[in-house]
Order: sequence, then structure tokens, then C-alpha cells
Amino acid sequence: PGSYQAILGGAPVLGITVNMDQVLCMQYIGASGCGQALRADTCTATSIREIVSTMLSNKESKDAVRKVRE
Repeated sequence: PGSYQAILGGAPVLGITVNMDQVLCMQYIGASGCGQALRADTCTATSIREIVSTMLSNKESKDAVRKVRE
């Protein structure tokens, strides 16, 4: 999936999930610290903006991505 490509490229992942395989994938990515998920049926522009801002400024998520890449 594209989420794995993002991690390999060094970027944390925001997954906007629609179906169960996406939810399961994002559970593992979230548990590793490499990203977060939002449900497509409940997310808003504000929630997306807030999470993206947090992930991009959060050293922990960048460190988690770096660790997974190694």
C-alpha cells in the first residue's frame, strides 16, 4: 500500500480509512508510532489539519519512521 511507500520515503502516515483492511493496516502503523488514522465517515478538514500539523512537528513520529526504515 501507499502507506508503506510513505514510510520508506521517510514520511509519517495519515490514513483516512474506509474499509477494514485499511483500518487493520493503520492499526499496525499507529502502534509503531509511524502514523495515525481517521475514519472517512467522521473526519473533518479541521481534524485532518490538526493531525497533519501534529505529525509534522512531532519528533517522535519522525524517529519512529526512521527506526522502521532501518
